[in-house]
Amino acid sequence: MNNQNEITCVYDGACPLCTYAAVSYQRATLEDNVVLIDSRTQTDHPILDQIKENNINLDHGGVFMKNGKMFGGVVAMKKLAKTDYRTFSHAGLFLKAFGSGHRAKVVYPILKSIRDVWITLSGAGKINPNWK
Repeated sequence: MNNQNEITCVYDGACPLCTYAAVSYQRATLEDNVVLIDSRTQTDHPILDQIKENNINLDHGGVFMKNGKMFGGVVAMKKLAKTDYRTFSHAGLFLKAFGSGHRAKVVYPILKSIRDVWITLSGAGKINPNWK
């Protein structure tokens, strides 16, 4: 399970954009307790059960969990944008894309569409087609 002091990012490992964002976040943040969970390869991780219990569909976006609170999709990305980073350049992508609520609402659907096209063309398919 998720340690209360741990920051957990659950992402789609079949999506290069998602993987890049997750790994970049882990490297750039000042937090040293970031755990990355690839929802494709770590299917037995207990946090995936928590995600399903919270009715968060990983095909609609990644999940960010901190201090026992779980956030999905665009809200998760906005939380990532408000993190303290080692340098401003590390924070650039998240701050520019998701730093404001309005930008996040515009940019997130575009990035999600790119992810959806990628996983379709690559044959990866949905993470769990039975989830809502």
